[in-house]
Amino acid sequence: MTNEEKAWFAGIIDGEGCLTCGYRSDNRGIRLSLSLEMTHKPTIDKIKMWIPNMGYYRRVRKVGKTGWRIELRNKQAVPIVEMLCPYLITKREEANIWLLLADTVTNGGPNHKITETIKQKRTKLMSQLRALKRIDFT
Repeated sequence: MTNEEKAWFAGIIDGEGCLTCGYRSDNRGIRLSLSLEMTHKPTIDKIKMWIPNMGYYRRVRKVGKTGWRIELRNKQAVPIVEMLCPYLITKREEANIWLLLADTVTNGGPNHKITETIKQKRTKLMSQLRALKRIDFT
């Protein structure tokens, strides 16, 4: 991917993308994701060409248009966010916090114990990420 293409992709993520983090349903860690949803399928197809392992979904939106969603989770998403981070503008701070959260994920398996320090760090970073996503209409 050229620098120009990275900048274009980052612009799409800035406008339409979503960086999320939440606790896994089995309570054994966190789940990170990078997702993008839009009605312009050629844009989705271009990104899928660059990153073929992105999950691909079709949704029908309430207004009658078909929406297309692509998503990467956990370890697959980290190198993409790292690559795009220098080109992000409006979501750069979110991406930096998201990457710090990714650093707290270990490969210790399901029986791996998370230290209290890591739990506290995650809680603080997740709170910061949530605060950035709040919309202030004042």
